[in-house]
Amino acid sequence: MLLSEQEYSHAVDILAGRTGREPLLQEFEEWFEETFGLKVYDYICDVTKAGRVRLKVVLWDKDCRKKLMKGANPDFRKQKKIGEKFSELCRTYRKHEAYYRADGLLVCYDTLQDEIGKRILKQAESRIKAAAEQDIRRVEIIFSSVHDFF
Repeated sequence: MLLSEQEYSHAVDILAGRTGREPLLQEFEEWFEETFGLKVYDYICDVTKAGRVRLKVVLWDKDCRKKLMKGANPDFRKQKKIGEKFSELCRTYRKHEAYYRADGLLVCYDTLQDEIGKRILKQAESRIKAAAEQDIRRVEIIFSSVHDFF
């Protein structure tokens, strides 16, 4: 998944303390940490291209995401548990009416560290490529990795 500019800015503002955590996020974060031992940095409510209601939980990195997976696949029991809790909180705080029912809710995860790294590399791309030695034929930045071709 990739965060939009608005989603990224909101999560970074929360991380930096420029934006406060709303009560729903605070309670969701506390429950998530108690239940899975992971910190939630933000959540994003949106709809897939197919029209399915989606909850994107913003975690720190790939290792955090792996703890919510079953091998390479999502752990559907954990997704269901997260969806049910989020629906409950939405009803409690009277927010995000489309999320009042957990059935049909798609839960997925984004990572903030990976997004930060990808954006830093994108900003520094021209300087990285300019620093390439004569032995390096080509430098390509793909997501959060620098690839050197000799």
